[in-house]
Amino acid sequence: MLPSAAVASGLVGSNPVQFAQIFRLTLTKSHSYLTDLALRQSPIDDGTAILRLTGALKQAEVTPDGNHLAIPLNDAGLRLWLERKLAVQHLQQGESLRRELVKLSPVALCRVLDTVDGLGKPHSALKSLSKRFDKETWLSAAKLHWKPETPWQDALKDVGVASLSSIIPAILSAVIR
Repeated sequence: MLPSAAVASGLVGSNPVQFAQIFRLTLTKSHSYLTDLALRQSPIDDGTAILRLTGALKQAEVTPDGNHLAIPLNDAGLRLWLERKLAVQHLQQGESLRRELVKLSPVALCRVLDTVDGLGKPHSALKSLSKRFDKETWLSAAKLHWKPETPWQDALKDVGVASLSSIIPAILSAVIR
């Protein structure tokens, strides 16, 4: 069976590690093959991409790296979607996207979120966030300053890079429910 047919039929997942093990490939070749398959398919829509991004942010070890968030992404379709969103806004920074790691500034991530069709604004997540981050100072400030029309970029501009790795997945989860 061809690897592309195995992925298309659902017999093999599109996780590069699993793919490499099953087809006895190196991880680099596995990433390349899955990226090639993703390029041959229709681009994923914004709703699917946000669901996948939220899942990846919850599962992955997102680390602050200076002024950026380093996010490991094994989903080739999601990386392509993100690359296209960044390029449209002239935010693509040379090596900011590699096969397995996305390195984004908080501003770039928020600008991408502002362009996603159907994604709610951060204000709609305040009630849900209160349960998890009740004693955090940023949440108190958010309750005062986030209005229903406040875009992602303005809402999260004062949140530190280190805090964003836990805040963004929580906000996204609350907004897309």
